[in-house]
Amino acid sequence: MQKKLFSLLGILTLAFTSEAQISKEKLDINFKQSLEKEQFLSPENVQYVVSSEYTTNHNGLTHVYCNQLVNGLEVFNLNADIHLNKDGKIVAYHHNFIANASKFANSNSSKLSKVEALNKALNSVGIVSTQMQTKTSQLENGKDVWFEPSLSSEKMMVKRGYIAVANQIKLVYQVEFLLDETNDWWNKKVDANTGEILEELSYTTHCNFENSSKNQHGSFVFESEVAPVILGKKASSGTYNVFPLPLESPARGQRSLMENMATANGSPYGWHDTNGVAGPEFKITRGNNVFAKEDTLNLNSATIGFSPNGGDSLIFDYEYNVDNKPRNNLNAAIVNIFYWNNIIHDIFNNYGFDEKGGNYQQKNYSGLGLGRDAVMADAMDGSGKSNANFSAPADGSSGRMQMFLWPTSGAASNNNILGVSYPSSVKGKFYGVQSVAGPRLNAARLPGRVILLRDSLIGQSATTNTGCGLIANSNEFAGNIVLIDRGGSCGTQSSVSRTKIKAIQAAGAIAVIIAYNTNGFTPTAVTGTDNAITIPSISIGYGTGVMLKNALASDSVYVTLFDSTEFNPARVYDSDFDNGVIAHEYGHGISIRLTGGPSNSSCLGNQEQGGEGWSDFFGLALTTRVWEKSATASRGIGTFVIDEDTNGVGIRNYRYSRNMAINPVTYNSIKLSSFTVPHGVGSVWCSMLYDIYWDMIDQYGFDPDWYNGKGGNNKTMQLVIDGLKLQKCNPGFADARDAILLADSINNGGANKSLLWKAFARRGLGFSANQGTSASRSDGTQAFDLPTSVTGLAGIDQFTNFNVYPNPAQSIVTVDVFGGASITGVEIYDLNGQLVQTYKNTNLMLPSATLNIQQHCSGYYLLKITSTEGIAYKKLLLN
Repeated sequence: MQKKLFSLLGILTLAFTSEAQISKEKLDINFKQSLEKEQFLSPENVQYVVSSEYTTNHNGLTHVYCNQLVNGLEVFNLNADIHLNKDGKIVAYHHNFIANASKFANSNSSKLSKVEALNKALNSVGIVSTQMQTKTSQLENGKDVWFEPSLSSEKMMVKRGYIAVANQIKLVYQVEFLLDETNDWWNKKVDANTGEILEELSYTTHCNFENSSKNQHGSFVFESEVAPVILGKKASSGTYNVFPLPLESPARGQRSLMENMATANGSPYGWHDTNGVAGPEFKITRGNNVFAKEDTLNLNSATIGFSPNGGDSLIFDYEYNVDNKPRNNLNAAIVNIFYWNNIIHDIFNNYGFDEKGGNYQQKNYSGLGLGRDAVMADAMDGSGKSNANFSAPADGSSGRMQMFLWPTSGAASNNNILGVSYPSSVKGKFYGVQSVAGPRLNAARLPGRVILLRDSLIGQSATTNTGCGLIANSNEFAGNIVLIDRGGSCGTQSSVSRTKIKAIQAAGAIAVIIAYNTNGFTPTAVTGTDNAITIPSISIGYGTGVMLKNALASDSVYVTLFDSTEFNPARVYDSDFDNGVIAHEYGHGISIRLTGGPSNSSCLGNQEQGGEGWSDFFGLALTTRVWEKSATASRGIGTFVIDEDTNGVGIRNYRYSRNMAINPVTYNSIKLSSFTVPHGVGSVWCSMLYDIYWDMIDQYGFDPDWYNGKGGNNKTMQLVIDGLKLQKCNPGFADARDAILLADSINNGGANKSLLWKAFARRGLGFSANQGTSASRSDGTQAFDLPTSVTGLAGIDQFTNFNVYPNPAQSIVTVDVFGGASITGVEIYDLNGQLVQTYKNTNLMLPSATLNIQQHCSGYYLLKITSTEGIAYKKLLLN
């Protein structure tokens, strides 16, 4: 078997670079032992390919991320991660591979071409196009790539492979593309033979929160102390008037002019470089790490959008006033997100989110990892409101941050652009979104009668209203406002809507109202420019459209289009100035790329995962003030943008605090309906991390130097980042907990094991907590106990209906269960709480199990015995 295993592992180790310095022989030996402990059937038949691998500088760990191969193709959702120390020994290993997988494969030939699969994926979101059949793709990073701006503002990618579904491994095309309408970066698996969408995941994390207006800020009480940050050697950069680290928002302090902030290791040529040669390439807010610009018209363009120019001296100093209309703060907003994206980039470079780890850079100076993926940061994004999001495709494709305006309730309710004046049954003001194409509405009202477009359908009466083909009643349009449905057979993309508008304009209409044809979606603007469009148009929600059509069925309808924004005195907040929200969004880009490796952005789509929690934690940590204390620290998320005082609850169920009278959540809280997926579930994970954060600060102190500090805050951040690398794909809470504990064992020799276990156990993620499957948030069980390595072996209940013999043992140990029960599994843990062996009983009728334990060193171990009647723990001594 060993000879065969060496042969198959050649596939894995050929991808190793000299930087990893892990010998093939050591990897093979240790990997074989891991497979044997897993009791994996026929490991000699397993084949897989490395998607990415890199070595972390500070601890020397090499992280290898793989996908199983069937018939020479990747199985996209069968993943393995292997982590090796400097000696080539495996210190952590996870996989969901399938034994003898090739026999479950349904086919190796496909009926659909790659272009046809691309069109199927586009069709699933309402994009209909025939032009792709004539387009030629380019091969990039093993994927076929097309770029067609009329369909998507980003590259569209297709790769052939398999996915495991139920008891089959099905041939699919993986299609990745950005849907500009909703800003979702989709990964869709299209059945290569039927065209059915078998699986889909968005790389975009939306922080959708209902707008709230609570206690208004009034006059801010500035907490203006800004701790000095020691950067060491600095690279040449500019001067930026911003709300600097660690200020969370304008509610926490005043702006400062920050100079030469780029770090020599993170941004060695400054924040405005892109070519690795001394001297900036850009005088605007653009550089190697981020391109910050406005996108008020929701163009989603990689090149179009205003950015302030700092001149030859790179001085970015602009007016800001919280009471200004947002556009009057535009320059300051763009500079603030430029500064914070760069600060976060440089800080996390020191903790291991670097070039080889998959960070966001246009040029990777080391030559490791993939470049051409600087963050596209859009200020005052026009695609929505009261929101922010981050798209994190795989390494080599740009991350995209979109920061929205957050109108207070007064501003939101008065900025209507559709007023219905007749009939009285539907009279009122309703929300709509202006199209980018065509003239803009203003406070001058545009009145008109509404005419519902009727499609001309051959051989039947007109029952649709999409305007995709011939129009039955175009003779009624002159001088009127025409109502149509979005979508139809021609699709939902903006280019289609622009074509419809021009056709209606040609018939003499004075304006167009586009009603969403699907319920549950917030209307977004028709994007793109077209000088041929000379009439205004708006998009309205599904419910508003149904209301108008119902009224038109029995009467005439008269409306007025307008925009009252200019005359609305209510305050509109801008998330471009909420640094906690900025850090939160960037945090999604970190957790997604580190979990499962930088080439796989599909490892945080499960229900029980801490994506929102890691992001909240990053925001809280980076905005900690030096005077905060563990006993009194209590923080809400997003209090600034929702118009709350700084002591408000914010946009989570509770403020974050170690005080459980303020934040009482435990592991079981994720089952509650009030803790939604993903934000509510993530807040429970962050509550645990925030407890650990302050426990570590109590132990080691707080160091305001986030770059080179040695405080408890720095140590916690390192554990969290390393935990992301060490955890499995689609991790549950217990998986994430164990990864942090392992990181502490590797980085600190387990010095904080007791502290960490007690913090997790305090909120129900103790040693006996049962995670269940990470695909569900409702099947876990909390526990508040500690492992024997923390409590001592005397704390373990022996139970009388289980027997372990011989004990002490040398090479073989048998476990018996009585009372009619059957054994389902046994786990063996060492005194560090590390799982060292797993036994799964394939015959569930047996009341006994025999384990070979001769590979373990002498000493005490803990057996966790699972039976049909419950779980028991037994001490075991090996001689």
